[in-house]
Amino acid sequence: VIREFKSERGADGFSKTEQEQYRVLRLEQEGNGEYIYSVQVYTKGEKGNWVGGDKKFPTDYNGNFWTYIPFTFVGAIDNSEEIKKPPLLPLANLNL
Repeated sequence: VIREFKSERGADGFSKTEQEQYRVLRLEQEGNGEYIYSVQVYTKGEKGNWVGGDKKFPTDYNGNFWTYIPFTFVGAIDNSEEIKKPPLLPLANLNL
């Protein structure tokens, strides 16, 4: 599950609002026992409950379904799931 914020520009062209949403990445089992990758985005409904959008099943360039979740972590220092301070933060603070 990936938490995202979707930006929407205001009517004045300058302001923006952010809407929270969740992207769910799954491996779903097919009838033949194989697993295929699916994506579903959940947004808040009018009553404040989470509403799931249509499930999508991405394909590769040959039109075949993916059998794995194409995801990797990208971090400031290494590609782990840990949240770390940016290595240039002290330099940025110095320039403020």
